[in-house]
Amino acid sequence: MVEGERTVFDAIATGAAPSLIVVREGWRPTSDYFAQALAGVPAHSIKIMESSLFSALSNTVSPAGIIAVFPFPRPPVSDKVALIVIADGLRDPGNLGSLIRAAAGAGATEVLTTSETVDPFNPKSVRAGMGAHFRIPVVPYRDADRRELVARCGIRVLAEGGSHPPPEAIDWTEPALLIIGGEAFGARAKAIELTNHRVSIPLQSGIESLNAAVAGAVVLFEAARQRRRGKRVD
Repeated sequence: MVEGERTVFDAIATGAAPSLIVVREGWRPTSDYFAQALAGVPAHSIKIMESSLFSALSNTVSPAGIIAVFPFPRPPVSDKVALIVIADGLRDPGNLGSLIRAAAGAGATEVLTTSETVDPFNPKSVRAGMGAHFRIPVVPYRDADRRELVARCGIRVLAEGGSHPPPEAIDWTEPALLIIGGEAFGARAKAIELTNHRVSIPLQSGIESLNAAVAGAVVLFEAARQRRRGKRVD
C-alpha cells in the first residue's frame, strides 16, 4: 500500500502498475505530471471514496488524498559491483524506509533485512522510501545466505559508534557489504560475525550517535564518491 501523491507518482514512474487506486472524494492532483501518470491507469482501477471512509483507510494523521495498491516490487539485482546493505534490527519503519532510499540514491545493489528488522513494506517505511522500494531489491536476509555473501563480498563492514577508522578508510570500489544495526541495541552477534572491517563516523564532542538511516547514508555516499572516482590507489 502506497500513500501520497509524490510516492504513488514515483512508483508509477518506475513502470510499476497499480492494481487499485483509491482517491478521496473531491481530491485533485496537484501536479500536471501526476495527472498524466494517472491518465495511463485503467479507469476501472481507480475508485472514489467518501472522505470519512478514506480517512479510516489511511495510515496517516492527515491523509494525502490518494492511496494505491501495487504488487510487491521485484526490481532486478544490478550487475554493478556489489554494494549490499544489511539492515539488522531496525525497529523504526521510517528509519528503515529512509535507509532504503539512501541505498537506492547511493547506487547500492541490494538491501537485505533480518528477521529482527521491521517489515520494509510497512506503510510508514514505504512512505519514507519515496519510491525507492521500486528501484532497489529489498529482500529478507537468512543466516543461510552467509556463505554466499562472504564469497561475493570480500569487504564486509559494520558501522557502529566508537573509535574505529572513518568510512573513507575502506576501499569501497571492491564488492562490499555494509551492516547497519538497530538504533537501540546495534547489530546482533550473527550479523557481526559476517564483518571483517568496522567503521565509525567522526562526530563533534557531545554528539553520541546518529540515527541508523543518517549513519547509513553517510557511509553509503562515501562508497558512492569512491566509486565515481574509480579504482582507488593508496
